[in-house]
Amino acid sequence: MSERAHAILSASGSHIWLNCTKSGELSMHPDAPQRRGSVYAAEGTAAHDLAETCLREDKDADLYIGLDFQGFKVTPEMADAVQVYLDHCRSLPAISFYIEQNITLAKLWERDGLKCPTPLFGTSDFLALNAETLFVTDYKHGVGVPVEAVGNTQFLYYGLGGLFHILERGFQLPKQVTMTVVQPRAPHKDGPVRSWTIPTIDLFVWADTVLMPAVMSVIAGDTTYQTGQHCRWCPHAGQCPALRKQALTVARTQFDDVTATPPSPNLIPLEELGAILEQAELISGWVSQVRAVVSEAIEKGHKIDGWKLVPKRATRKWVDEEAVSTIIEANHILTDSFYTPPQIKSPAQVEAILKRDKRTLSDIGLDQFITAESSGTTLAPDADSRPAAATGPQTTFEDVDL
Repeated sequence: MSERAHAILSASGSHIWLNCTKSGELSMHPDAPQRRGSVYAAEGTAAHDLAETCLREDKDADLYIGLDFQGFKVTPEMADAVQVYLDHCRSLPAISFYIEQNITLAKLWERDGLKCPTPLFGTSDFLALNAETLFVTDYKHGVGVPVEAVGNTQFLYYGLGGLFHILERGFQLPKQVTMTVVQPRAPHKDGPVRSWTIPTIDLFVWADTVLMPAVMSVIAGDTTYQTGQHCRWCPHAGQCPALRKQALTVARTQFDDVTATPPSPNLIPLEELGAILEQAELISGWVSQVRAVVSEAIEKGHKIDGWKLVPKRATRKWVDEEAVSTIIEANHILTDSFYTPPQIKSPAQVEAILKRDKRTLSDIGLDQFITAESSGTTLAPDADSRPAAATGPQTTFEDVDL
């Protein structure tokens, strides 16, 4: 699969640093915090790898169900979603196409004999070209936040890179660029495939008047903070003074005493609730980032007054599925019900099935094959009844012989 490298001033983060150049400037520092990965992001990477494989091998996604991509098994749901993307890409009237194409914006400066001040590059999911149009298609596997095509700076960034890419290969500039997002799993009024077409000249005007000035502001060390919806995704939000100031300002506007319990929503006029929710989206994102910064600090051994990390709720797992299968089959109790093909159901699910016959896991000797594992830690006040988790450098390495 293609390696996806990311520039500091990346396409995917462009909606942040184009709106708040201070965020871009902070990201240039060697010790700058990075956005934490998640299982959802990892699954999205797996889905992208599946899509790339299907396009390169000219196969449909359902042929890969059950196979492993980036640690995720392809499910029918993943295959169905990726197939929507494949069908769109294959339907484009193209004379040339490029899969997972590396692009760069260095030519924006080189055309004037200058050196690009910082690496500007990325990987476009799919580019296709005919005489009239460059098609830029981006696959989004996410469910939670629908991505808009119109005005999307990530797509503009890829569109520019795509234009320079085809010029290097001897093609003429097309008249227009069509940028499309394919997001099958997130409901949207316009459906899973949404496009935005602009004249090619407009894309270069945007580069000259918006992108390049923003890049130069970042390089110059601009100290201007600008809050907005982009703050939700900013890796620096938890330590942002402008966002903190706005959060306190909003709180003081809504409540006379910010230390008191907020009033019941039932007592607030309906016409004010919408405005409160709009501000709450911004503040809640900031609070989440603050929690992430504090959690990371405690993990590294720092003390934060009033807070600690505690283990998340442990999930029971089988330690020996083969032995469990033997016991289940020997007891002849709804044997098929204990399996979620192709594996045994979880201890909690098996326990629920046994309860129908008024039996327990220990009655048939399954309790000895269960272990409870926490999936990590979560931030909690010191007053929380759970014991603090071990943190600090001493928890990073296992004992080694020196």
